[in-house]
Amino acid sequence: MEIHSFSSYFSSGHSFKFRIEPREMIDKPLKGLITAWLLVIGISTYFIASYETTAGIVDSPPLHLPDPLKSKIGKNKNLLIMGLHPKCPCSLSSIRQLEKLLTQSNHDPKSCVFIFFKPKNEEDLWVQGNLSRMAQRLKVQNIIDEGGDLLELLGIRTSGHTLIYSNSGRLKYSGGLTPSRGHEGTNSFSRAALDALRNETQTQVEGLVFGCSIK
Repeated sequence: MEIHSFSSYFSSGHSFKFRIEPREMIDKPLKGLITAWLLVIGISTYFIASYETTAGIVDSPPLHLPDPLKSKIGKNKNLLIMGLHPKCPCSLSSIRQLEKLLTQSNHDPKSCVFIFFKPKNEEDLWVQGNLSRMAQRLKVQNIIDEGGDLLELLGIRTSGHTLIYSNSGRLKYSGGLTPSRGHEGTNSFSRAALDALRNETQTQVEGLVFGCSIK
């Protein structure tokens, strides 16, 4: 049996060919994949941010409190009304922001009315959820508005829309309480609502509303 060394294999005229890919050729597909991934992240972030900062529809509410709600006004108290869609996750932030305002203004929760939209022919159980449980904890007044006629009368078309009327029934504030969808924190709208509750403003103030459509 003959044994040939590796060096003798070359000396006998045999040769090996090694193919080494340039690093650029290996990195190019990886760079393309990373670029595409970053592009997807960028586009997703843009649409999420755009959604969060897109305000809902706001109609003009009546300048004076409609008759069906006049019985809700407490003596020498401003009346705060918030329209809510029971299934709107954004409105959790609106209620939490309201809770802070009630503490800051020392406003009686009994002078607050939550109006929950309910489609016609649905049971009252349809309204039950996180929002209704928060309302019970705050001990505010609750109205279930079947079909949304009362909300329409008030010009409320977006969940979280808040109206503040003086004890004489004059509109003082119309707008939301949050800076964007699903976000809390002091902002120009919550400050305006707080001033209205404290009777620190004599002019009607309007703000944007961030939430789901009522209907």
